[in-house]
Amino acid sequence: MLLLCYEHHRVTDDVTKYPVERMQQIKRDHEAKFADAAGKIRSRIVDHTTLETVKEAANLEALWAEIGAPADDDHDPAESLAELGKVVRALKRLPIQTRQLFAIAVDRSKIDRPSGSRYVSVSLLKLVTELSMTALRNHIAILDEAKLVGEADPGEQFREQRILIQTSPESWDFWTKLKKFCKKRELPLKLFIEDLDFSSLAH
Repeated sequence: MLLLCYEHHRVTDDVTKYPVERMQQIKRDHEAKFADAAGKIRSRIVDHTTLETVKEAANLEALWAEIGAPADDDHDPAESLAELGKVVRALKRLPIQTRQLFAIAVDRSKIDRPSGSRYVSVSLLKLVTELSMTALRNHIAILDEAKLVGEADPGEQFREQRILIQTSPESWDFWTKLKKFCKKRELPLKLFIEDLDFSSLAH
């Protein structure tokens, strides 16, 4: 059996042009075209993070020139660059929506003066992103697994839940320095966190 629309039904009424054998071949060709539709759909599902292009910094000379190099005598530029590479690789493995949230979290984060930790309010993130609490917690869980955020102890004086922006690389507060660099260069944080373009940190 072969179902056709009215227009093609009329066309194929011409049995000299469309004998039984040709109609059967048309049916076989059509069925073959959609025989593995589910397989074709599955083959198109990909991990989009593997398609991301990263522009890494060849060095951090532009960063240090703009905000000043660490005063620590033990500071090793090559080690700092290697540690930053770990952060970049962690960011690359995140879904783009999670990176977008992280960019907002870093931008909105503040320094807790007693501890020196950088944190952001979960309720503030919910308000500015308009994400549901479930979606927000899912993104935070992904960031936590990537060791980019951690849960902050609110302490008795705080009633709000906060997340820590992890000091990573561990030897220097990269996110604070990146925010200063962005402010001086008038660059958006999304260039680094979302677009994965760290090339401007180098000379």
